[in-house]
Amino acid sequence: MPQSDFKFMDAERDRHYSAIGRVAVLWTRVESEIAATVRMLAGLDWKVGSCLTAQIANTARMLDALSSLCELRSPGMASDKGFKKRLDKILGLAERRNRVVHDVWTFDPGTTTKWQTAVRRTLKSDGTEMSTEDVNKLADEIEVAWSEFTTFSYHLLNDLKLWPGNPRDNFVQPETTDE
Repeated sequence: MPQSDFKFMDAERDRHYSAIGRVAVLWTRVESEIAATVRMLAGLDWKVGSCLTAQIANTARMLDALSSLCELRSPGMASDKGFKKRLDKILGLAERRNRVVHDVWTFDPGTTTKWQTAVRRTLKSDGTEMSTEDVNKLADEIEVAWSEFTTFSYHLLNDLKLWPGNPRDNFVQPETTDE
């Protein structure tokens, strides 16, 4: 492995990549919570629901599924301004997350530049400076969005009597046989 002539940049680069990793990990929590909510709204168990949600290509499509299932369970819900605003916020964070995780980064003393990738992984010609602090701020925003969505999901599913352990008016407990 060749020695870097810019060893003095290693600590800065490592901090920056650590912040990018934090964004990626925190985003998986958001995606997981959305997928769990979609599974419960669809009335599917974890095994079948996980198979279904794994086939949904991206966050935008997962939010479409969530919105459609909410509309089926509670007509008019998907038209609510607050509901739309919540999903739009998550979608905006998803796009910002994609740019941070998938773009190419270059490091010069005092400047970190993000080069947006385009179709076929070519780079767009203009880079954007983005500090490690900015990446960490995005991670913080994602963490807040996860917390807000988790609370929203609990109340939504609980109100619809879909939260696990919530008695359902029309739920019939399966009979068990003693052997």
